[in-house]
Amino acid sequence: MRYFLPIGLMFFLISSANAAVAFDAKITGSDVTFAAGTSFSSTAMTVGASATCLTVGILWSGAVTTPSVTWNGVTMTAAAVESLSGADSRWFFLSSPATGNHTLAGSWTTSASGYVTAISWTGTSTSACVKTSDDVGVNLTNIAPITVTITSATSDATAALMNCQNNPCNSTNFTSIFADTTGTNNAGASYTLGGTSNGHTFHDDGQGGPSSAQAGAGIHIVAPSGAATFVPQVGGFLIGP
Repeated sequence: MRYFLPIGLMFFLISSANAAVAFDAKITGSDVTFAAGTSFSSTAMTVGASATCLTVGILWSGAVTTPSVTWNGVTMTAAAVESLSGADSRWFFLSSPATGNHTLAGSWTTSASGYVTAISWTGTSTSACVKTSDDVGVNLTNIAPITVTITSATSDATAALMNCQNNPCNSTNFTSIFADTTGTNNAGASYTLGGTSNGHTFHDDGQGGPSSAQAGAGIHIVAPSGAATFVPQVGGFLIGP
């Protein structure tokens, strides 16, 4: 007769969602400018093989309507937006994007020039990598510096865009994504990892004073929710013939 002799409990980890958001890649040159019009198309972005989220920020020289953005032909979800008569800042995102080098394209009504940037991330939620309830929009006139404050968490990230009409628009406290002065309106963007409430601050370089129109938009990029699950199992061995 055989007997089963228990020797203790063993715990098996069957699932875990303790990932943390990390920067993957950004568009070649950090941003792409487009002349006054109602569309753009670029192949300057390459999403890394491990990326789980793609975010795209667009800043226009004026308010636009019905904007749409696609990555590899897939429509991206609209996120934070702030619109003024002389500036428009918007974010779009796509969870589990196609990896590799593909076409990033956008279209809208009301002709405007501007900038587009794209940033891919790893360690994000693969269902909704941006928490849209934390979207932030800020607009001010003739004030500098200007700050976009975004809710975050220790495993998450935030990113912000800023349009600074007439003057430079440099990030002063977080990692710069880009700062461009080649267009009619100038613009910049920044990101940071972790934190709980991240104030992305932008300021001109001290020449000419504050911009006359400023529109900023911020997003919260999130890690998967949930915790590791442990299942107890009894361990032992058989004895007897």
